[in-house]
Amino acid sequence: MNKVSLRIADLRKKTKVTQQELADSIGVLFQTISKWETGVNMPDITILPLLADYF
Repeated sequence: MNKVSLRIADLRKKTKVTQQELADSIGVLFQTISKWETGVNMPDITILPLLADYF
């Protein structure tokens, strides 16, 4: 895992948000959030501002 995936998971858990809720808020599938958190994929650079605004 990398720092980005750990940070997304940490922020999501601290705010008590489900993967589905986060996914709905930023317009991706919950499976995408799961892949980010496990380090399989990284968020696209266009998604990073949406994540920053959300958290």
